[in-house]
Amino acid sequence: RRTGAGAHPLATLCRERWLRHDLVADPSVLGLGDLVAVDPADERPNLRDPAPAPAIGTGPDGERVLVVCSVGVDPCVVSAAAELVLRESPDRIVVALPGRDVLPAVERALARLVVPTSILGVACGWDIA
Repeated sequence: RRTGAGAHPLATLCRERWLRHDLVADPSVLGLGDLVAVDPADERPNLRDPAPAPAIGTGPDGERVLVVCSVGVDPCVVSAAAELVLRESPDRIVVALPGRDVLPAVERALARLVVPTSILGVACGWDIA
């Protein structure tokens, strides 16, 4: 896969991992100093269904930040973030989504987490020509 390669069916698989890869390469997009991919909360059942792709980074004040990358409307993003909070003990959570996927219903669901959570719409590598 590469930027501008078109919409071949294989290029549409695991886009949340592609998004995480882009953010790990440039964590400043999220206002973080560093970002490292971590294992997901659950094993991915297949390549077609969405599965949140997590990472851990360091914020500007040294806080531990859990980044959860997702694409589309993924009903598992809230439960995955909740499970990852138990494992990773972050100070805050950033859910990174393509801008078009930031929806009020997702924001309301994520607001129920016990850790401060923000949703950020980011540019995706596959949208760049």
